[in-house]
Amino acid sequence: MIARILAILLVLVMSPAAALQVTVRSGEHEDFSRLVFLLPSQTKWSLIESGTDFRVSFDRTDLTFDFSNVFRYIPKDRIRSISQVDPASSVLIEAGDDIRAEAFELSSGAVVVDFVTSPQTAPLRTLAAPKKIERAPASPESYLSLYWRDRSDEKSKTPSDQSRTTTIALPDPRVQQAERELIAQLARAAAQGLIRLDMPSPPAASASERTRPSQKEHGLPAVLPLPNDHIAIRSQTAIDRDTFSAGLSDDLTGQGKRCYPDGLFNMAGWLEDASPAEQIGKARRDLVGEFDTPNPDAVLNLARTYLTLSFGVEAWHLAQTMDSSSEATEAIRFMASVIDSNPVAPDSSILSMANCDGDVAMWALLGASDQALPDAVRFGAVQRAFSSLPYIHRKLFGPDLVRKLIDLGAPDIAESIRSALARAPENPGNAMDLMDARLEVAADAALQAEKHLEPVINENTNHASEAIVLYINERIRRGDPIDDATTENAGALAFELRDSDEGLALLRAHSLGLGSVGRFTEAFSAMEKWPEQRQSPLKETTVSDLFQLLSVVPDDQLFLKAYYAHKRQAAEQGLRQPVRNALAARLITLGFATSAREVLGPDALHSEQGRILLARAALEERDAPATLAHLSEISAPEASQLRGKALQMLGEHAAAKNEFLKTGDVVAETTEAWRSADWQTIAVSGSAAEKNFLAAFDLEPRETAASESIDPETTGMLARSRALIEKSQSQREALQALLHELETPR
Repeated sequence: MIARILAILLVLVMSPAAALQVTVRSGEHEDFSRLVFLLPSQTKWSLIESGTDFRVSFDRTDLTFDFSNVFRYIPKDRIRSISQVDPASSVLIEAGDDIRAEAFELSSGAVVVDFVTSPQTAPLRTLAAPKKIERAPASPESYLSLYWRDRSDEKSKTPSDQSRTTTIALPDPRVQQAERELIAQLARAAAQGLIRLDMPSPPAASASERTRPSQKEHGLPAVLPLPNDHIAIRSQTAIDRDTFSAGLSDDLTGQGKRCYPDGLFNMAGWLEDASPAEQIGKARRDLVGEFDTPNPDAVLNLARTYLTLSFGVEAWHLAQTMDSSSEATEAIRFMASVIDSNPVAPDSSILSMANCDGDVAMWALLGASDQALPDAVRFGAVQRAFSSLPYIHRKLFGPDLVRKLIDLGAPDIAESIRSALARAPENPGNAMDLMDARLEVAADAALQAEKHLEPVINENTNHASEAIVLYINERIRRGDPIDDATTENAGALAFELRDSDEGLALLRAHSLGLGSVGRFTEAFSAMEKWPEQRQSPLKETTVSDLFQLLSVVPDDQLFLKAYYAHKRQAAEQGLRQPVRNALAARLITLGFATSAREVLGPDALHSEQGRILLARAALEERDAPATLAHLSEISAPEASQLRGKALQMLGEHAAAKNEFLKTGDVVAETTEAWRSADWQTIAVSGSAAEKNFLAAFDLEPRETAASESIDPETTGMLARSRALIEKSQSQREALQALLHELETPR
């Protein structure tokens, strides 16, 4: 027993401690880039500089650092790279030229390192002995200096005067603006009878004209230049908040419309702790007042009750009886359409409010179509709105919101949405699997994504159809075939949900699944079932993708049969030019040049690749002049090869030889040299047999040829005859060797 205890203790002593991950955050300012190491408190550190390299070392060996989001917020100009090096708790930072580093510590233990662009007049740094910047004491003001840092008069300060923390100098124009806004709201509150207030006069002097004596005494600048022009403060009276007063908020959309207040989307506040029947019964109780007159407030309350219970159709139809010009009615219709996954009204003003700082930002993003996602989104407002939703609605909207955030290039925000759903006490089930799959796809981890999608596909849930579409689209993107069961499942759901956006996405997935295994007749037949009233870019994209799959089918017979059977659809839908190019290249290779020119279309004349394909088609039809015309001013190697063949066809062998020379095609170049009697080129590029042939027939350009000739005056007849016989024999041998090399029949 004692030996066992000693063994366990030994294992515990020898086991390394779990590494502590330190998040490294970054921020970009006008004249410096900032790194913040969120360290545990009481961690000692030092900064060592050597040339353009900076090493931040810590006294702990159990730290690992998360650099994943560093360069998401800063460019790679001042800070070029960051990495963890040995020893384990040491970070190496490579900076740009003429960059100096300043470091300080916050009272929480976080270490801030600023990389500042040195003035152009400062001397260049030399690779001197490493300079060590010791740890600075923390102070309460360090928290402010994390965001606002005074660098206006650093040129005039000596190193001893420079402080690692900076106090905001007052008065500040932003503070004055905040004061004016607060005074205005206090005045309005007084007018509404909420408070009694004596209004002070606004400040007469600007910030640049005033300097407090205490500031001068401490050597602080009169006005601190700040990176932003306002302070994040917003004021509103209770009456304005509760009555949604119009025209008082400065929160406007890009089109100048006032952002709708959060009270119009407060689903968590409308939900009661009672059964659905009890909630609906209570809401309907006062629906009609005296003389059977509808109670507008009760109608509005009932519509909102329907929304909290996810009864979108009921809420939408009830909104039809309400004032169509009111913001509350528009909000109810918009939310009802989103809940039931129906297209929202394209003229709804809510669609333009994705950049508002309120709950409306999330609803605007949810209501936007995939083809018209907003250009600007207030992601922080989206996160707050989603976190405030009841659990059932987080589960309902989460997958769609994650998908749109990923499409907008914000996977980190999508991850936060996923985390907000994961924090719910109930099991989110397939909604979480679907969001995880989308995040894996965004991270280019397709195999992990499929593992999350398979259980969603196999269960009959609301998210099954979306999972099938994502599964098929990702496999098609990778060039993998789709199994028959999944393809047929997509077709069945497409028939059930026809005419809806979800049904069209499933019809696309069904057709591509058929095409992925060569069933093109069925795939194109399925596309003919596309509803006439729902013609959209999605259909054109699907037809293009089908023909793209067809262009890479290895079976030539299957390719030709499917192409000629369905090329009418290609002409009707208008294929993408890269798909046209792929089909034309395949047709030219198989000898169908005329069909290749037809599928290329007139747009091929506007691209280099299209003109090369037209030249190939013309050459296939033995139209050398057209080939040369299409290749005008194109210098690509493929164009030179085609020009050489066209010139060869025209008998311009010398010019053809020069074109083949550009491509490095020695065989074609030598062939054209023979045809143009260019013995100099053959003497350089020809084979041994070809060079012997030139020598045997005295075709090789040699300066000594005259000295080797037979002089009839000094040589006897017998010697001359013997020389002629020997020369004839060598010529015959050279000719036989050349013919054998060229495999020319005798």
